[in-house]
Amino acid sequence: MSEAARDLHILMLEDSEADAELIINEMRKGALAFTYQRVETREKYLAAIEKYMPDMILSDNSLPAFDGLSALSIAQEKCPEVPFIFVSGTIGEEVAIETLKAGATDYVIKDRLSRLVPVIERALREVEERREKRRAEQLLLESEKRYRSLYEDAPIAYFTIGSDRSIRQANSAATRLLGYSKDELLRMELFDLYSDNPEGLSRARSHFERFLRGENIDDEELMMRKSDGEPVWVSLAVRPVRDDRGAVVESRSMAIDITDRKLAQEELAKSFVKLRKTLNDTIYAMALTIESRDAYTAGHQQRVAHLACAIAEELGMPAEQIEGLHMGAIVHDIGKISIPAQILSKPGKLLKEEFEIIITHPQQGYDILKGIDFPWPVAEMVLQHHERINGTGYPGGLRDGEILIESKILAVADVVEAMSSHRPYRPSVGIVNALGYIQMNSGVLFDAGVVGACETVFEKGFEFEEG
Repeated sequence: MSEAARDLHILMLEDSEADAELIINEMRKGALAFTYQRVETREKYLAAIEKYMPDMILSDNSLPAFDGLSALSIAQEKCPEVPFIFVSGTIGEEVAIETLKAGATDYVIKDRLSRLVPVIERALREVEERREKRRAEQLLLESEKRYRSLYEDAPIAYFTIGSDRSIRQANSAATRLLGYSKDELLRMELFDLYSDNPEGLSRARSHFERFLRGENIDDEELMMRKSDGEPVWVSLAVRPVRDDRGAVVESRSMAIDITDRKLAQEELAKSFVKLRKTLNDTIYAMALTIESRDAYTAGHQQRVAHLACAIAEELGMPAEQIEGLHMGAIVHDIGKISIPAQILSKPGKLLKEEFEIIITHPQQGYDILKGIDFPWPVAEMVLQHHERINGTGYPGGLRDGEILIESKILAVADVVEAMSSHRPYRPSVGIVNALGYIQMNSGVLFDAGVVGACETVFEKGFEFEEG
């Protein structure tokens, strides 16, 4: 500690030379670097305080011509920052408590002198902490004085808000931001700035409660009202200010006008909605183009999308991911646009050469879609929707861990829809048989979790939409 880095000046009020020697030896055993002066009378005690300027006072409680409580009272008047420790052999519990109430730092019984050094060290730490606190407070005062003009002339709006909601201070930028004069602002309270804005008022109340709890607030966007009623969006930062007891008494708040940015964000959001709608419309147009070539599979992709999204919801996938799955499902057979119509609608078993053409459609679909900058892996979903978890699928022979979850869902939804629908080369086998097929191949061809979710959605009453 800083006090132990030099010789401590210890003033000892003790009439017994033998006891004083025991105390001195105990302090030396504790490796304290100190000088000391021993006194026995009031007069010498007063003189030592003035001339010796002690860092620590150790006092017996009872002396022939003086007493410890009187010595404590003098110390509190003459040198209130100096720790005062009673070291006595006669002090009782009640007296000890009385000395502490009177302002003593601590007390040590003479037959327990082993406590003395730790008590001294703690007292010195507390002195240093108090000095550091005072230094910090002084620096703060100087800083506030030095930067007061900067606060007033800053281009950003600053406010000081009291714990009673009063506006205690506002700089010139705050008056320009809100259109009120400084006198008007100082007669208002915080929530007057949000009075006709219910959402902003509710959020302002929430932030105020956080401030009262001593929380910092950063980059919170709120809508305030100017003096003419016009809205103004601000980015708010709040720093609570505490008193010496740690209680929050006021805040330093900074408000940056972000109205232009908010308006730009709103326009960007509208543009994004329009772009998303355009993307959706384009995807549906592509899907219709495919299905218009094959009357027997008309509506297949929409029905697969309907079932795939129901399975994904049952699995608890996030809405954004489900939206991407829907996009992939709607065009999962887009590659069939490159396959001759007579092969697609052939009423009978396909020749080997014809089947080899059919199984190129995932790759063809991927090649069509890979250049489009989707926010989801749509092209990869399409490429993988005929892969099987045991590696027997196509076109890549991928296995379980290599296949997207979206593609695993598409695989199940595609098979169930196809088997339960009529085709030129075979009649519908029905939902029951289709579900039986995927169950029989659960964990072999199809992901077991996806199969289970598919069965659950049908148990809950799922039906394919007509169309």
